[in-house]
Amino acid sequence: MKVIDGRFSIEDNMTSFSITMAGMKPQDSDIYQCGIEFTGNDAMHPITVTVLPGVCRETAPWVEMVDFPENFIFVKEKDLVTVSCRKQFVEKTFRLECRQVSHEFQLFSRSEETTCVEKCKKVDQWDPDLTFNPDEEYYGPDELVELSCPAGYKPNDSIIQCIRDKNTSSWNVTQVSCEPLGPSQSKNRIHYPIHSFLYEIKGWEEKSEAEADAPEECIYEVGDPV
Repeated sequence: MKVIDGRFSIEDNMTSFSITMAGMKPQDSDIYQCGIEFTGNDAMHPITVTVLPGVCRETAPWVEMVDFPENFIFVKEKDLVTVSCRKQFVEKTFRLECRQVSHEFQLFSRSEETTCVEKCKKVDQWDPDLTFNPDEEYYGPDELVELSCPAGYKPNDSIIQCIRDKNTSSWNVTQVSCEPLGPSQSKNRIHYPIHSFLYEIKGWEEKSEAEADAPEECIYEVGDPV
């Protein structure tokens, strides 16, 4: 049987009993008398109860978001601890305060603005041939990234941007892939008579021996060295 009276409760299972005190505070520290009432003198047993100050430790969501000081174990109620956002978040250093909520102690940022803003992550699932410039693991809000593909292909979006939405960020596109260039986008080809080329470049007025053995026409692609 269990009987509850405010913050105190007692439970008797016929062979032993237990007493529970909830919401303990430092001022509850005292010597308590524990015993069973009988007719006549009651055998009471003094129990010393010491309530230590409440403390906060590394807990979610902060443990997944920030780096705590080296060798950090806990911080007492109303005390502060300085933390730094991890690399997947925008760089920021701020302080957390240990507070009691109901019967638990939790860490809270001192302002709604002092929290970590998530960056955009490089997406490896889009297309393995995509190249990011600059090539980073994470990109900050408003950052522009240029995409490129191997020769003969182009990305369907060549410039993407990381967009912030409150405390998170995401890319302004959902999918990018490398697509083959169409015929009109292939390299331009230049047909140029080799004789005219030699005359114009060398200023020759007569055919040289090398020219006589040269083909009548050469085909060059734009950008090729000559």
